[in-house]
Amino acid sequence: MRLQWMLSTCVKFFLALTLLFPFAVNAAILTVTATTPFPANVSAGSTVTAIYTVTNTSAQTTLTAIDQSSFEPGSGLSITANTCGTPMTPGQSCTIQVTLNAPSSAQTVLGYLMEWAKPSAFGLRVPITVNVILAYNVTASVSGGNGSISPSGVTTIAAGASQQFTATPDAGFGVNAWLLDGALAQTGGTTYNLTNVTANHTLSVSFTPAWVVTPSAGANGAISPNVPTTVNDGDDITFTATPDTNYSVDAWFLDGSSTPAQVSGTSYTLTNVSMAHDVNVTFKTAQGVGIAAGVDITNSLAMVAISTDAGTTWSNKNTPAVFPFGHFAAASCTGSGATVATDAVCVAAGDTSLTPSCPACAPLLGVSKDGGDTWALETATSTPASGRYHASGCTGIGVDAICVAAGRDITNSLPFLSMSTDGGNNWAVTAVTGAGAIDAEYNAASCTGTTATAVCMAAGRILSGAPIIASSVNGGATWSIKTISGTVPVDGNFASASCTGTTAGAGTVCVAAGQNTGAGFLDPLLAVSVDGGASYTIKFISGIPAKGTFTSTSCTGSGATARCIAVGQNLSNSSPLISTSVNGAANWTTVTSISGAPATGIFNTASCTGTGNTAICIAAGENLTDGGPMVAVSTDGAASWAIVNTVIGGFPTDGSFLGSGCTGSTSTGFCTVAGQDTSSGNPAIAYSKDGGVTWIRATITDAPANGIFYGGSATGGVFAPELNLERTI
Repeated sequence: MRLQWMLSTCVKFFLALTLLFPFAVNAAILTVTATTPFPANVSAGSTVTAIYTVTNTSAQTTLTAIDQSSFEPGSGLSITANTCGTPMTPGQSCTIQVTLNAPSSAQTVLGYLMEWAKPSAFGLRVPITVNVILAYNVTASVSGGNGSISPSGVTTIAAGASQQFTATPDAGFGVNAWLLDGALAQTGGTTYNLTNVTANHTLSVSFTPAWVVTPSAGANGAISPNVPTTVNDGDDITFTATPDTNYSVDAWFLDGSSTPAQVSGTSYTLTNVSMAHDVNVTFKTAQGVGIAAGVDITNSLAMVAISTDAGTTWSNKNTPAVFPFGHFAAASCTGSGATVATDAVCVAAGDTSLTPSCPACAPLLGVSKDGGDTWALETATSTPASGRYHASGCTGIGVDAICVAAGRDITNSLPFLSMSTDGGNNWAVTAVTGAGAIDAEYNAASCTGTTATAVCMAAGRILSGAPIIASSVNGGATWSIKTISGTVPVDGNFASASCTGTTAGAGTVCVAAGQNTGAGFLDPLLAVSVDGGASYTIKFISGIPAKGTFTSTSCTGSGATARCIAVGQNLSNSSPLISTSVNGAANWTTVTSISGAPATGIFNTASCTGTGNTAICIAAGENLTDGGPMVAVSTDGAASWAIVNTVIGGFPTDGSFLGSGCTGSTSTGFCTVAGQDTSSGNPAIAYSKDGGVTWIRATITDAPANGIFYGGSATGGVFAPELNLERTI
């Protein structure tokens, strides 16, 4: 039909030219221009117009433009206005208005304007092509001035398509709000994306007075956003600081003031902005307290070494005025945040004799309430005259910190616990329900959580008998001996304990690790609580050797995603042993491959920090094949392990690590290991402040020529509830 119409029209046109003007020539004396063309796409069912200008371009002849256009029926095209048909001198123009009443379905509309010049018979045929689409019109405008919007006016958008609009505020203004069909669609933002258009819409944007906030960062870190940012009057803006490795946020400053607007914190929010501001963040060496406790053999004194700058510097706090003849068997620190170096609580526990088997030695308790800077001896009320502490554990912050020291009351042949619930200020021996008159000792202690919901445990053995666990689920207020379900050995010992989580009940995991010492057994022993210390069960470990021992355990995280490890030695072949759980201590497997591990060796201590697949875990001990201490590291949540081969300053050629601690997370994790260089007799410490990747041998100011560290811990940065690992003496 369309083709037939087109051919008929053309034949009529050229026949008329031939009959009327047999002398017609092809000189271009008439032009037709679409001064207001049709849009490329037109919505189905809409009405649009186009204006065409016809101009006499001859040099001298007066012409009359005669319109001979006709449009295909049903196309929707029609001429609705026409000023042509009168004589035009050279250079004069007339206009033709063509209107399209678009069909209701998607299609391409075709048509032609046909104009010829009388009397010359010069003719022009101008095509019209319009795509009719299923589309909608969005009318965009600015409300109240002070800026512009693009695209503005009516924009045709295909059904289901999207269109982004951009608002450009005038100087001193910012985007206030976007209204779609009169309703609030978006607050602020210089762009608005209208998606899945299925109806006609109106869109308007309004502007409001705004202020420029200019950020800057000091050395050793970055700030985001890091360019001057326009903030609407009355709005808020948050900046994020990212410290470099081994650095932390020091303070935030506003408008050049020397007084901090905020101390520490990786984010700072400027609220209700009503003027221009400058925001500056500064950085400092990363906070982190590391402790190593043991004995100064040279001077026969209990010894503590402290670092308050995440391992960079270490100093020996050993002085005769503070620490008496004796040794510390364990150490623990707790605290976090910007003031960790001044308000972290640290505890070192042991006894007053250099000889662990001394029958007359008294329990020895050293406490620091300022991040290890100064120390004092504490005596718990009702402390036995003869006894020793084997373990310590702390949790919480400052005056709310809860600490426990556990060991044996030699005077009365009982296990005993001393506790402080006020940040180490006051100590008292705590009764344990169910302990009765059993001849036993606690070899390990651990606490996690805060205040009245903190969970604490102590684990050990009945002398010449079964292993025991004591637990508190109310911040140390009451304690009781726990019944352990499962196959509990007749003879056994728990040498280490670890709890992780934030409160009593589900989510807090506790583990006790040691050995079944019954006749014919000597296999590793593990008891687990997944209900915050309320109940304990002996755990089966996949792949565990028939003969072996766990010397240390550590957990981090909470609930079903908590990571736990237990380390020691496979006594069947004297190889180092690591078992792990990646699901909150529910299931355990034995690590079958430790990259670079010696054929024979033992892990004496373990520590974990962080969460999930990025948790950092270390195991440290002694390489019995080649001599010297060794450290194994996992940086993927205990999944894979490798022996540390390179140490800045070098590991001792002969020696062992006995205590450890980790805090923080990922690339800013701070870990320490402590023990002795037995080739020289010197006490030895190594540390990592990049999550276990790089290790450095520490230089200890005023270290004795002969000494040994038995216990270690670390705290600061990211709060890690349980960070102390103990060495039984």
